[in-house]
Amino acid sequence: MAKMHGFTVWDDEYDKEHFTAEESAESDLEAEIMMALIDARESQGFSQHNPEKMRGVKQPAIAV
Repeated sequence: MAKMHGFTVWDDEYDKEHFTAEESAESDLEAEIMMALIDARESQGFSQHNPEKMRGVKQPAIAV
């Protein structure tokens, strides 16, 4: 992975060298699902802490 200002940044060449096309596609799908969940939660005005308050589900269990 490449570094910029001390932070790891996305590097397509690294991915091509270390992951199969299937692994990359699976990772992309997981990222899309997480973003859809975040968008849905935020569009309803919920934070990650609302489910903890409402149902007793701890925030780390839903940290998306």
